Amino acid sequence: MLDTILHNYVLDTYIYQIKMLSGGTMSYSLTGSKVVSLILALLLFSMPVILKAQLLEEQAKDQQSAEQTYAQGQLDGKRDAKGNPLWILAGCGCGLFGVLGAILIKPNPPAQKLIGKSNDYVLGYTEAYKKAASGKNTGYAFGGWAAYLIAYFASGGFGTMEQ
Repeated sequence: MLDTILHNYVLDTYIYQIKMLSGGTMSYSLTGSKVVSLILALLLFSMPVILKAQLLEEQAKDQQSAEQTYAQGQLDGKRDAKGNPLWILAGCGCGLFGVLGAILIKPNPPAQKLIGKSNDYVLGYTEAYKKAASGKNTGYAFGGWAAYLIAYFASGGFGTMEQ
């Protein structure tokens, strides 16, 4: 139906132009069907603009939602991160190498906390968890190394030099 209306409108326009070019006079008035045809044509051509605006609005909402879930994941990951006290033994037994190990080895978050979560949440949670837990493990390793050094120097350290 819309094709027929547009076709009639275009055909009427061409007929008017031909008569005007041939020197004829024509009174051109907009009848009800021509007005409707014109309105429908304008609506047809404005639909892509309206749809694009709606799409951009939905994308902006999705972006904002993704940022909120990422931030929530970071907060939860930081809160749930727990260091492993066994790093005290690594610092005590391996010294500086135990501390370096605690810095370089990043613990993985528990998988049960991530089941059923969105990708943005998982990404935020994992990044924050690894950073916070690694920091706590490094603190434990430094504590173990410090305890070893204190015990070492308290027990006489390098020994006594007798002559």
